[in-house]
Amino acid sequence: MRQTNNNPWHLLGIEPGSTPEQIKRAFKKRALEVHPDRKNGDEEHFKLINDAYNKLKNNNLVPVLTTPQIKLVNLDLSMRQQIYGVNDIVEISNGESVKVKIPPGAVADDKIKAQTNGKKYILNIREKAEKYFTRQGFSLIMLLTVDILDALVGQSIEITGPGEDSLTIDIPAGSTDDTIITLEGEGLFNKRTKKRGNLHVNLNIKMASLNTDEEISNFITKLNYVRKNRKNSN
Repeated sequence: MRQTNNNPWHLLGIEPGSTPEQIKRAFKKRALEVHPDRKNGDEEHFKLINDAYNKLKNNNLVPVLTTPQIKLVNLDLSMRQQIYGVNDIVEISNGESVKVKIPPGAVADDKIKAQTNGKKYILNIREKAEKYFTRQGFSLIMLLTVDILDALVGQSIEITGPGEDSLTIDIPAGSTDDTIITLEGEGLFNKRTKKRGNLHVNLNIKMASLNTDEEISNFITKLNYVRKNRKNSN
């Protein structure tokens, strides 16, 4: 728990004799800094600051504020929203909906101002958990399971990228579990460089079951079929 000096002027960080407007501004600033909804907020210290403000108000010339006018809330961004930005109505962590305009390239802990129905918010950006992509800076890593036949003879496969758009991956013939295919400029958006990172696709080869003569025969038939189709397409 932080040590506090209970002198109201000290708690608000202003000199004795400050004007009501100065007292009001100091209270807003200090209350926002220690508000319990903030990551490092302090509920007890917030109450002390509120009490100090009430003691210093001059014959009700300064309105009593029991909570700060600006509330800090979280907003979880998807990778698509990180890449392309947001100019829409979104739901924030307290359940309310607000209209926001967020440029491409927002990252965790960025702060965005928003308001709705007369309420003002500071939105703390968080990264929404993604199932298929692992972040590495502004580049992404994706594990893609590929059938052994496609790995042997090569194949083009459509996937959904981090921006929720369709991407084509050309799998080279003879690919293995060590094969990494890089799609340049298909990662997250870097607002400093104004460019997107890369998407690195790690292949996971799905082996065929060859335990019986029938399974072996079916595999050879499929392999010949894939090879024939690939030859005809070329």
